[in-house]
Amino acid sequence: MSFLPGRTLSEAQAHAAIRAAEKLDALGGSAALLGLTVPELAGLVSMDSSSERLRSGLPAEHAARPRWLR
Repeated sequence: MSFLPGRTLSEAQAHAAIRAAEKLDALGGSAALLGLTVPELAGLVSMDSSSERLRSGLPAEHAARPRWLR
């Protein structure tokens, strides 16, 4: 795996790395549809309250996202 330079992986680890890369690619598409980057989406999902989003410094339209998008 080119994104894991210098690491020797077992077959199971290599398969897991490939699956993770594929899921991250799909997540990028979902984030783009929401007008977010993957790190922004991950940050919003990990926050447990709208007040945290308000304090995060993200634009108001991101802070006001519905609860189901967290």
